[in-house]
Amino acid sequence: MIREHQPCETAGKEAAARGNPVTASECPRNLVSAMPDQNPIVEIGPDGEVRYMNSAASRLFPDLRQQGLSHPWLAPCAVMARESPAGECRMAIVEVEFAGRAYQLAVCCGAKERSLRVYGIDVTQHKRAEEALRQAHDELQAIYNAMVDGLLIADAETKHFVRANPGICAMLGYSEERLLSMSVMDIHPPDKLPRALAAFEDLVRGHARIAEALPILRGDGTIFHADISTSLLTYRGRLAVLGIFRDITERARAEAALRASEERYRAVVEDQTEVICRFTADGTLTFVNDVFCRFFGKACNELIGRKWQALAMPDELPMVERQLLAMSPANPIAVIENRIRSDRGEIRWMQFVYRGFFDPSGRLVEVQAVGRDVTDLKKAQEALAREHRALKRLLQSSDHERRLIAYEIHDGLAQQLAGALMQFETYAYQKDKLPEFADRAFEAGMAMLRQAHFETRRLISGVRPPILDEAGIMAAISHLVNEEQRKGGPRIELHGRIEHERLSPILENAIYRIVQEALANACQHSQSELVVVSLTQECCKIRIEVRDQGIGFDPEAIAENQFGVAGIRERARLLGGIATIESSPGQGTRIAVELPLIFPNEANAGTPGRDTISKREKSP
Repeated sequence: MIREHQPCETAGKEAAARGNPVTASECPRNLVSAMPDQNPIVEIGPDGEVRYMNSAASRLFPDLRQQGLSHPWLAPCAVMARESPAGECRMAIVEVEFAGRAYQLAVCCGAKERSLRVYGIDVTQHKRAEEALRQAHDELQAIYNAMVDGLLIADAETKHFVRANPGICAMLGYSEERLLSMSVMDIHPPDKLPRALAAFEDLVRGHARIAEALPILRGDGTIFHADISTSLLTYRGRLAVLGIFRDITERARAEAALRASEERYRAVVEDQTEVICRFTADGTLTFVNDVFCRFFGKACNELIGRKWQALAMPDELPMVERQLLAMSPANPIAVIENRIRSDRGEIRWMQFVYRGFFDPSGRLVEVQAVGRDVTDLKKAQEALAREHRALKRLLQSSDHERRLIAYEIHDGLAQQLAGALMQFETYAYQKDKLPEFADRAFEAGMAMLRQAHFETRRLISGVRPPILDEAGIMAAISHLVNEEQRKGGPRIELHGRIEHERLSPILENAIYRIVQEALANACQHSQSELVVVSLTQECCKIRIEVRDQGIGFDPEAIAENQFGVAGIRERARLLGGIATIESSPGQGTRIAVELPLIFPNEANAGTPGRDTISKREKSP
């Protein structure tokens, strides 16, 4: 594209007038010396051959010398060469695009030598900047026209409007032409004009950037309120104020409705007897009602901004936080009971109902908690639980005795009677054949009957070994070990450490029977050379352990009609304990039982209490 033609003689005449005559051939050479090295320069002869190329042209267009004027970069210059009259020196500015770049070419056509000199400048960045500027202008114009907010520019001195966008025209109900004939004084109610003018002057002096809730007068006479954001600028050489008008009518209505709603909500909240608070996801309190303040003995401003965690008991804090973290949009409510220290230093039980509020992404934003004091309810529940435990113990005691008698009959009386029966049957069978052997069988049967009679009387007397009542559990276990040791069999070691002189009769009897059964099983069936019996007190529990190194057995393979191990488990269960049977063939057996401590006065009163423990006095 050829943008301009100019005869070369013009430049020569201007130079001659200055006293520096320049020929047509010298004019381009001076231009060459003034151009930067990175710009391409080419000289074409009258026959289209390339006479000269500088380094920039050679680098950018390596095939230009071969193609000459047919090269795309020189194509517009060929047109000029054909159109230039003979003997006339002409210049032109040509724009050409080649290989994704834009160039501006200064073309000089010599009059005499008919040469064509081309001086190129890469204007790609300039073209891109112009295009970006046009695009930005179009975008800003579109934003300007589409703005919902109104835009007005007013002269800082005259206060007349000099620019208005479609948004402000629609907001005020005027055409743009009409608005540009008006001033600041025309868009405010007369009674509010002093305030509006004072706000305008503050904006001009830079004392303010925003005028809030200014009354604005529409063309139809109605009034609305707007927030006006302003900035100073120079418009057409004069200081002006740019104002962005935002109609806040709907916002003001919403805020008024919100205030009314908040007042109703606050009235409801403050009339409650429960403590109510709200806090952010990190625990910062944002609201507390009067009951909350009275409970903790602090003013509202002392609580707002603090973390609720500081008000909870430290040992319960992890539990509360864990349950709060478990809330989700699908399960936004949590009910938690925990202890709180009141302003009087009392530890009170509180039941809090937490309601989580989440943003659209599911992130917890705020939590509301409503709590009520349930201390009295807790005390009533504890009293009821104590009564329940007492009743349960009474029922267990009755059932326990019946079960123990059944186990004792199985382990003692029933076996003795069965043995006596077998001896008498032997006597009846052998009395004619082997009288002497029959007599011995008869005597053995009678001995078993006497022993059974003794066992029966012992069961009738309370199913308790007398030594238990006379000397306590440790003495009774020692007596049991000595009696078992006298029968022969494995060596028995007893280890005992009990801090209290007496326990409840039920517990003492259970311990005795568990050791008796476990020890009898180990001595009779384990084939072990050593049996270890230990009885220790650990905090508020009694731990019983009977261990051997014998042949062992499979606990899962015990027949249902074998009551030995089952009796140990049943006794432990009835007293709220745990029995563990560990054994396998060839690996020995370990029977461990843990029972809760029960003391004599607890058994009578039905209420546990550590204050009733009587420790054995130690001699100095």
